[in-house]
Amino acid sequence: MFNSRIGRGYPNPNAAAKTTSKTSDIGVIQQLAAEFADLSRKDIQAWRAAIQSASNPETPRWSLLQDLYEYLIPDGHLGSQMDIRRGLSESVRYYIRDSKTNKEDPVKSKTLEVEWVFDAIGDLIDHEFFGYTIMQIVDPILGVYQLLPRRNFIPQKNILLFEANGDKGIDVTDPAFKGTIIVVKSRNKFGIMNDIVPDLIWKKNARQAWAMFSEKFGIPMTTATTRTRDKKELDRIEIMLKNLGKASQAIFPEGTTLDIKDSAAKGDPFKVFLEQMNYSDQQISKRYLGGTMVSDNGSSKSQSEVHERTMNDIIAGRDKKKVEFIFNGKILPVLRDTFRMPFSETDEFVFDRSQKLSIPGKWGIVAKAIELGYQIDNDWISSTFDFPITGKVEPVKAAPPTNEPPSAKGQPIALANGSFFA
Repeated sequence: MFNSRIGRGYPNPNAAAKTTSKTSDIGVIQQLAAEFADLSRKDIQAWRAAIQSASNPETPRWSLLQDLYEYLIPDGHLGSQMDIRRGLSESVRYYIRDSKTNKEDPVKSKTLEVEWVFDAIGDLIDHEFFGYTIMQIVDPILGVYQLLPRRNFIPQKNILLFEANGDKGIDVTDPAFKGTIIVVKSRNKFGIMNDIVPDLIWKKNARQAWAMFSEKFGIPMTTATTRTRDKKELDRIEIMLKNLGKASQAIFPEGTTLDIKDSAAKGDPFKVFLEQMNYSDQQISKRYLGGTMVSDNGSSKSQSEVHERTMNDIIAGRDKKKVEFIFNGKILPVLRDTFRMPFSETDEFVFDRSQKLSIPGKWGIVAKAIELGYQIDNDWISSTFDFPITGKVEPVKAAPPTNEPPSAKGQPIALANGSFFA
């Protein structure tokens, strides 16, 4: 991450961001001050303050909100939902086609079948999570692009600050940078993360409270009552108590009465803490994937299938459509005009939306086509169904029918002369 000091910084309310058009042969990221994100413990009040800072009409600053997001991201369930959402688009084949003929260009498609494009698809989808994504394409031939820090960007003014809480930066719409910098903004101003911030904060609090509860009441208290006042004996008893484990302990003088209460099960802490955490996970799943039964245990197969269709057809379909718009409207023009890559104005980036049949389904179609008299290439059949074809076996023709009775030596048959044996 980027920062020069630890702790929260506040923008100068009287300082508006100043822009510069100074260019450099190195990436813009090299011109930004190295700073650390504020990852101290956050609460609901910190979230409200971050929203107010990002919404300031005169001097908006997004570092507080983006730092809050980064603090909340280390969550197993949230991470899995984000990976699934990205993977729904990253795992789909894409290609380049001519917009006039709708025919794929295999050579140009191969040009973009590289790692940086795969990574860029995931980073572009992230703009829905965090409100925006800003990247600079440095060298697509070598596969170099850089994600610019969100905490330094002011989406309302398209200004990237050199320091997250400073007042100087660059206007990313300036022609000097427009040819390499890609900015993508979400329709949801603060991103999906903002909708689940309270649930993530409460979930972290529930886990911390449960850990404290387990530490206090999970191991029974161990006490010792003795009549001796000898310091050596008391020290020896204390050492033995410590060796019993990490439970709490105490030594009381003779005559002291201690009432030990087992509070581990009182109030049903398992239900109190776990139910709150499960509820938060459900809200995260609904917001990211449109349902809970794709990644969580579900009791109904039919409901799981409905949630899966919602995720694949609506959520993932929307993401892929947005990525196509970004590539065709922003990235392909940069690759063509700035880096002189062999793309024409009629080329377009598309995901493969063709339906894939199972092997038995394909075989049924092929068999029916052959039955109808269509000729199908043997090499294609061999590669598609993964079996070798060395030739064609001619079918055995049945003998033509005759009026002669079948030969059945030794078998009784009726003949015209009245005999029953041939």
